Amino acid sequence: MTRILLIQGHPHPAGDRHGHSLERAYVEGATQGGHQVRVLSIASLDLSGLRDQADLNREQLLPVLQSAHEHILWAEHIVLFSPLWLGSAPLMLKHALEELARTSVTPNEAAGERTARVVLSTSMPGMIYRLLFRARSLKVLQNQILSFVGMQQVQETLVDRTGAPSRRWTKRLRDMGRLAA
Repeated sequence: MTRILLIQGHPHPAGDRHGHSLERAYVEGATQGGHQVRVLSIASLDLSGLRDQADLNREQLLPVLQSAHEHILWAEHIVLFSPLWLGSAPLMLKHALEELARTSVTPNEAAGERTARVVLSTSMPGMIYRLLFRARSLKVLQNQILSFVGMQQVQETLVDRTGAPSRRWTKRLRDMGRLAA
């Protein structure tokens, strides 16, 4: 049994986005696989405390992110769901991750046998994103955030919504959840 934290990075609170259906499929598979699952929705966080340089110079974690910090420390495997918006992850997601990495989650706290997966959904063909744009946002999430805070292995899943039917991706994410991959 693995303790899994799913971070839903879509900033819209309605659960009707493509990334939400992928998240639900992963939760379903993980539950069937006997894993413990917690979900952190970035859309549910009030990040209005991050407005200017003084906010960024603060040494204490925003109170709204305290439970997120506790979830991260609890998790053995983190799955980060994010849409690709204008070549990057949504700003709210980046703000939350930066705040967590800067003020609370140190490499020593996150070290160990923890693993992660980034599930990035895009409406452009995956090959174009990888070749022309060099998968920059995906690499930032993998290398400059998750690996930085001590994740031992960070896998990637690029969900290309242009050709593959959604059912195929739903099945893939359900299978990943079952295996805690």
